[in-house]
Amino acid sequence: MRIRNRLLILILTAALTPLLAVTAMHQLSIRLARQRLGARTAEALDSSARRALEQLLYNHAEVFSRERQLVDSLIHRQAREVEIRLAQEAFQPCTDAEFGLSPDLEFSKDPKRANVQVSHGTDESSPEVDYRRQRLSLPKDIDLLAVADDMCRLHTMTATYRDIYHLAPSGTLWLYTSLENGLHTVYPGGGNGVDRSEYDPRQRPWYLKAKAAGAIVREGPGVDAATAQTIMTISKPVQYPDGSFAGVTAMDRTIEGILGNIQLPERWAEGAEKMLVSPSHPATDAADKLSVLMHDSYANSDTHWQHKIALEMLESRDSGQFEALLSDLRAGTPGVRRMEYDGQDALWAYRPLAAGQVAILVVIPYERVTALARTTEEFLLKESTFWLEITGLALFVVAGVVLILAARRARTFTEPIRELTDAGLKLAGGDYDALVHIATRDELEELGRVFNETGPKLKERERVKRSLELARVIQQNLMPKSAPELGGLDIAGTCVYCDETGGDYYDFIELPKYDDGTLGIAVGDVTGHGIGAALLMASIRSTLRAEARHYGPDLVGLFRELNRQIVHDTEDDKFLTLFYGLLHPKTRSLIWASGGHDPAILYRAASRRIEELGNTGMLMGMIEDAPFEQAGPLLFGSGDILVVGTDGIWEAGNAEGHLFGKDRLVDIIRSGAGQAAGELCATVTSRVLEFVGPTPRSDDITLVVVKAR
Repeated sequence: MRIRNRLLILILTAALTPLLAVTAMHQLSIRLARQRLGARTAEALDSSARRALEQLLYNHAEVFSRERQLVDSLIHRQAREVEIRLAQEAFQPCTDAEFGLSPDLEFSKDPKRANVQVSHGTDESSPEVDYRRQRLSLPKDIDLLAVADDMCRLHTMTATYRDIYHLAPSGTLWLYTSLENGLHTVYPGGGNGVDRSEYDPRQRPWYLKAKAAGAIVREGPGVDAATAQTIMTISKPVQYPDGSFAGVTAMDRTIEGILGNIQLPERWAEGAEKMLVSPSHPATDAADKLSVLMHDSYANSDTHWQHKIALEMLESRDSGQFEALLSDLRAGTPGVRRMEYDGQDALWAYRPLAAGQVAILVVIPYERVTALARTTEEFLLKESTFWLEITGLALFVVAGVVLILAARRARTFTEPIRELTDAGLKLAGGDYDALVHIATRDELEELGRVFNETGPKLKERERVKRSLELARVIQQNLMPKSAPELGGLDIAGTCVYCDETGGDYYDFIELPKYDDGTLGIAVGDVTGHGIGAALLMASIRSTLRAEARHYGPDLVGLFRELNRQIVHDTEDDKFLTLFYGLLHPKTRSLIWASGGHDPAILYRAASRRIEELGNTGMLMGMIEDAPFEQAGPLLFGSGDILVVGTDGIWEAGNAEGHLFGKDRLVDIIRSGAGQAAGELCATVTSRVLEFVGPTPRSDDITLVVVKAR
């Protein structure tokens, strides 16, 4: 691709990248704001819905409690009125055809007339529902004459029933009294004569439970045979004057009348459901489910409460939340929980009407609760899309303008670049004098100036590199090319620098004045590394070689002279550690002196013990009159190994910051005791380099190995 085209792309990138970045940041900020606002709105709506549902069910429970008290009061009155009449003489004549008729009462104008919707359908003029009278029924096996007295006594209850009916809460359906002798009277009544059927109220649960309890009981829900409505029966036993059981008087209330006043806000109504439920007892097979006694859905505004006497079981896939709900209902604790219902997320609000028995449950789809949050997010999405389109148009316009300007200005930029390219090719070919002449008064001119300065610097760097390479070659040549052959002793040495040059040093010094083959071995370490350390090391090597031949076995004199010259010839921050010893091959012995050098390691093959050859003096180059001593002789046994190294071995560190350490070195010596001296040198060096890995080394690695055959 041509430079001009690349420049064009560069200009476009430079121009459009900030705009694209701002656009991306803008869209990201809107997206985050939309999500956060939606989440916070949903959280607020959730909290508000929970409070509203709790208050709604609390209010209904309060109404239910007051209605319950009213019903209890009315059933007490009803029972008292029945007992008063049972205590009277049956002086008023009555017939079965006109039983309970009170002509002074109106037939149809009754505020609770709508409660009685007979299943086979009658209008207000039908004689089957008459608010002026009671209805009389007897089981088929009961003789009318046997109950005639009680029938006449209860004949006058019609007006009382009418008063109680007016005072009763909405949903009151029937008022009735059943006596132990089989007599059964019902208000409101209708029809003529006695209703003979298989129905025997004395066998009904509401009758038997009231008789057994001796107090008010509630039974249900059940289904009223006449109206097919779900009802709850409240009953109380009545007595004769002598205290004996006479029968039971009762009241039927529709569940719709009891619970129909629960009205949800319109925004929640769609898809919401309300139910009357009963928690299954833990001892039953359905201990983890709810029994739905009745069910009302808001999906259709015309839907009414439907009886669920054939019990439906309710459960949820959110087992943890559902079990907590069951526990609350059994304990009589209200609450609101969020969990799955019929495959969708929903809020379940519940309030027990009687602990462990019956509770109101309202289920609202959660999407209805958080509808406002979704609407808010959709609005923000629409707005962000609009501004994204505006930004896209702006990008298109900017791109067109940049293309025009770039096309006009491309040559101005490409000419200096071409000149730099040509000069760069010359520089790459080794012409360090190549120059460019750019006068654009901008960054290109600065680049040209930097380029013109680069050639001389590269030339100088090349010169230094060659000098360093020469110094490396010279220093390598100063090291022994090979170890001398000594009868009975195997000797080897190696040195690995961390830079091109270093400050470590080892040497084998032959002493011609001794005809027994005595050999001097030296291992030194100059502080630091690089050119300076290499130069000092070269100087010390030359001095040591000269003085060693002069002093011979006088190692103390040799060290004093070396120390004096180092102090005089070096700066105060340059020091040297040095191990120097004389090997006598005939006696296989060693005398040595050590100026501040780390102790040499001696491996005794016979006992596999490790010994150290300690220092005999301090660092060299610190104090001119420093004292030094000579140690030895040390006698070698067969297989004994002496290792003299520098701290670049045991102080080598890896990437984790761990040091190689002397323990690893000792382990290598023991495990490699069967190797030759040269092999052991190579093993130590490779193991150190393997331990360090790619981590740059900060010191040189030098060691000399002497092994007795």
